[in-house]
Amino acid sequence: MSDPEEIEYTWGGGWRARVAEPFVSDSAVIQNWLADFPRAISHARKLSESNDTDLFLIEWNHTDDRIPLVVKAFGPKNSLGARWDRISGSPAMRSWEAARHLCRNKVCTPQPFAVIEELKDEFPRRSWYISKELPTFETFQQSLINIYEGSCNSIHLMTLLQHVADNVRAMHTSGLIHGDLGNQNIVLLRDEGGGAGDVCFLDLNRAKKVPQPQLALLAKDLCRIHLPSDLLRIFFEMYFGSEAPREFLTLERRFRNRFKLHTRSRRLRHPIRERRRSKHQANPMYPDDRDIWIWDPKSQQAISAFTSKDRKKMISAGQGIQVVRSTIKYLPQVWRQYKQYCRTAFEEPIVMRHRVGCAVSPDPSRWKLELKLVSDLGVLPVLLRFYYHESKEQNEFLKQCVGELSELGYPVSIALIQNRRAVQNPDLWATFCEEILRDLHSYIEIAEIGHATNRVKWGCWNSSDYAALAAVVPNLRTSYPNVKFMGPAGIDFEYQRVLGTLEGISTNVQFDALSHHLYVDRRGAPENEQAGFCTWKKCALARAISTVHPRTADKLIVSEVNWPLIDTGVFSPVGSPYLFPGQQVKGPSVDEETYARYMIRYFLQTICSGMVERVYWWNLAAHGFGLVDDKNSANWRPRLSYWSLKTWLSLVNNTTFTGRRQLNSGEQIYSFKHDQGAFQIRYAFSQNAGSRIPLGASNKCIDIGGSPLDRRDNVYLDSEPIYCIEA
Repeated sequence: MSDPEEIEYTWGGGWRARVAEPFVSDSAVIQNWLADFPRAISHARKLSESNDTDLFLIEWNHTDDRIPLVVKAFGPKNSLGARWDRISGSPAMRSWEAARHLCRNKVCTPQPFAVIEELKDEFPRRSWYISKELPTFETFQQSLINIYEGSCNSIHLMTLLQHVADNVRAMHTSGLIHGDLGNQNIVLLRDEGGGAGDVCFLDLNRAKKVPQPQLALLAKDLCRIHLPSDLLRIFFEMYFGSEAPREFLTLERRFRNRFKLHTRSRRLRHPIRERRRSKHQANPMYPDDRDIWIWDPKSQQAISAFTSKDRKKMISAGQGIQVVRSTIKYLPQVWRQYKQYCRTAFEEPIVMRHRVGCAVSPDPSRWKLELKLVSDLGVLPVLLRFYYHESKEQNEFLKQCVGELSELGYPVSIALIQNRRAVQNPDLWATFCEEILRDLHSYIEIAEIGHATNRVKWGCWNSSDYAALAAVVPNLRTSYPNVKFMGPAGIDFEYQRVLGTLEGISTNVQFDALSHHLYVDRRGAPENEQAGFCTWKKCALARAISTVHPRTADKLIVSEVNWPLIDTGVFSPVGSPYLFPGQQVKGPSVDEETYARYMIRYFLQTICSGMVERVYWWNLAAHGFGLVDDKNSANWRPRLSYWSLKTWLSLVNNTTFTGRRQLNSGEQIYSFKHDQGAFQIRYAFSQNAGSRIPLGASNKCIDIGGSPLDRRDNVYLDSEPIYCIEA
C-alpha cells in the first residue's frame, strides 16, 4: 500500500487535522468538510462501541467519489491523560503514524484518510482516526472458529497460520510493535474468489516504532495471539522460520501469564465497565478446548491441538481413578491368564488362511488403481474406514467399494470412526452407524466401533465418552445379527486404559473380539522389549484381557499397525502438520527395507504365537506409512513391503504353522506345512547389531521380496526373514 503525503489543517482555534493527500483535490472542500465534521459525526451510523472508543461509518463525497470511511472516536481525556497525550501523541495520532509507517513498508492496514484532534489549552482532549472502510473481511478469530466448527482440516489451518505469521513477521521487521495484537485485531481480506487475501492490522493506537525490536518486545507483542498450545508452537515456528528461540519462549510464557492475570482481574478492576461491555458487545466464542478436533489428511489422522502437558491438565482426575480401580479389579485374573498364554505360545498349530489383512482408503479419483494393487496381492481380508466427519457423498462411495470387494470374494470389515462431534451427539452417531450398517450388513464380517479411544485427540476424553459410542452395539446387533462387532480400539501398550474403557461401557454391550492398535512404539524391532514385554507378550496380555473381561469374547484383533517411514515429512504419522525448513521428523521412523523386515517379523510374532486372530496393516497406499507410496498421484510406487506382503500371502496364506525354534545364536526358525510339502521362515535377531549367521542346507531360498537366492552356499542370515523351501 502506498504511503500518502499529508496536509495539515487548523481551524476554529481549537481543532487540527492531518489529511492524506490523495483524498485532497480541493483544499477549500476539505476545510469545509473538516469544519462540518462535529455535526457529521453526531449523525453518523455507529458500528460498535467499547470502553472508551466508538466506531462510526461516514462517507467522503466529492465530485463522483463516494468513499466509505470508518471513524474511530477516542473518548475525552482528563487533564492528566491530556498532558500525557501531548508527550506521546493522542491515540488517534498514534494510529495515524503507525498506519502511515505500515503503508510505507507495504504492510497492510486500512488506508489512512485523516486524523482529527480537538484541543483545549493546546492539549488534545478528544481525537478521531479516520481510514477507508475495508472491503469484505474476516477476523483471524472468526477464521479460526470457522475451521474449528467447519472443515476441521489441518491443511486449511496451517495455510491460515502461515499467512498470518508471515505478515506479523513483516510488521515487526518493518520496525513496528503493535501493542494489542489479539486475534480480533488481525483481519483477512477476501479476494474475488472468496479466499484469504491480504492480512491487515487494526487498532494501532498502542503501536510503537521500534527499529530492530529485541526478543522481549516480540514476545510481549505475540503473547496475545490466542491459539491452543501446540498450534501456538507451530505459529512461532512459522514466524521464526525455525524452532523458536528458547529465550523467546521463556519471555513469551511470562508475558502470556501476566496478560492472563490482567484479563481475569478485569471484572474486579472495572466492574461497571465490564458489565456494560458484556451487555452490549457480543464476540464470537471459541469452542471449548476439549471440543477442538482437527483432521490431517496428509497423515490420515486427527492431530492434537495441545501439548502433552496441557492435555494432561485437561483430563479429569475421575478418569484416572476409574483406570486404577478397574486395573486393580482385573489384574490378578488377567495376570494368571497371561502366564498361561506365555506357556502355550507358539506351541499350537495355527491355520494361517486370512490371518493377515490390509486397510484401504478408497477415493473416487484413485479407486481403480488401488483396487488393482489389492487384486495383485491376492484374496485377503480388507478393512475400510467410515469417518463421521466425512461427507455423505464420500461415505456413499465407500459403500459401493465395500460391495464391489465383497462380490470379488474379499472378506470385508469396516471401522466406524468418531470425531468430537460424534461423542457430543450420540443420537447423530447412532444414526450414522445405522445408515452404514443398513446398507452393508450383508457384505461385511466385522464392524469396529470407535478408534484410538485412549487418545483424546480422537475425541474421547474419558470412558463415558466411549460408552456413548459403544451404546449403539445392542441395537445394531439386534437389527443385523450376522455382523460381528469389535472394540474398544485402544492404541499402544496402555492396557490399563483399555480396562478402564471396557469397565465404563454398559453391561449389555458385548464385543465379539477385543480390537487394538498395537504399535511397537519408539521401540524399533518387534522383538525389542518394553517394560519386559516384546510384541508377542504384549499380545498375550491383551488376549488375557479379552479372555477375562465380560464385555469381550476371547479373541484379539490388531486392527491397525505400521511403522512410520523416514524422510516423509508432514505425511509421517509421528511428525507435525507443519515442519519448518530443514526440520527432521523426530521419532521411531525407519527406512523402507527395515519397514518390510519388521512387518513380516510382526506377523510371525503376533499370528504364530496364537495370540492374535488377525492383523490389519494400515494401510495400502500412503506416502508416510503405506505399502505403496502415493505421493505422486500419477505414478504410485509399490515399496518393498508391498512385495513382501505379496510373497507372504502367496507362500503362507494356505499353510499351517507347526512350530518355532530359537537357537542360541539368535536364529529364529518358524515352520509351516501345506499339502505339497513344508518350508521355514528364518532370520537372525540379536541385540548385537550386524551379527550374521551362516545358513544351513536348504533346497530353495526366497528373499523377503519374492526373489530366489541362487547361491545357497553364500546365503547368510541377518534380520531379513527368508523362506527356506524343502523339496
